Amino acid sequence: MAWACGEDIWEAESLPNFREILLRSNDKPRNGKIYVMYHGTTLEAAIQIIQNGFKRSRDGMLGKGVYVSRDIDKAARYPLEDRWDQVVLKLRVNVGRVKMIDHQNHPLQKRWHQEGYDTAWVPEYCGMVSSGLEEDCIWDPERIKVVGIVRSPPFSVHNYLKNLLMRCEDDE
Repeated sequence: MAWACGEDIWEAESLPNFREILLRSNDKPRNGKIYVMYHGTTLEAAIQIIQNGFKRSRDGMLGKGVYVSRDIDKAARYPLEDRWDQVVLKLRVNVGRVKMIDHQNHPLQKRWHQEGYDTAWVPEYCGMVSSGLEEDCIWDPERIKVVGIVRSPPFSVHNYLKNLLMRCEDDE
């Protein structure tokens, strides 16, 4: 199911029976659902993401997009450099239309978005990721909301990020 232009992709959050959905790494995501996922980054980048939203990467294993995972251990591997200022953000992601990419050189590995998909999903232990952990690439950053801080440097920084997140939510 493709999303119509102007459709509120976050409408489900306002329904009285809305609850966060946590998928296991090997569960196939369903089109149009909102799932909890995670993103690991630096403190500086986390502040920018909270204030301005995500930005699509220029390239990667699945091409352009925002790389996230429902596996917190996968997110905790980033940033790849020194992790002394690591932040892991808790997200809600409306996956839209999902394409599974389950092997290297898949015909849609970097073209999934041109074929009408909103998310590319790499299942765990399929040979795509050296860690064997699940990964997702979201084309449109507007499909991602930061809803919490899972890990951060010292407690004072954690509180700062939580307050920043609350202020940004109040501005919406």
